[in-house]
Amino acid sequence: MSIPLVTRRFKVKEYHHMNQAGLLSEDDRVELINGEILEMSPIGTKHATCMRRLINLAVKLYLFHLFQISISKLSKF
Repeated sequence: MSIPLVTRRFKVKEYHHMNQAGLLSEDDRVELINGEILEMSPIGTKHATCMRRLINLAVKLYLFHLFQISISKLSKF
């Protein structure tokens, strides 16, 4: 006999409250996707290389005043 699994979807505000309450910490590798809190897979070599190249490109574009760098995205002037 199987027992049905009950799931609950979370809103972004609830997710942030969990972090503030100490249920989630900065070290937890989790993300909120479609209301579900999912564990993120570890960063692999390909991902790290891609991020390093992207950051280097963003810095070069910033130095030529082609882009403004913010924490979450790149945006054109």
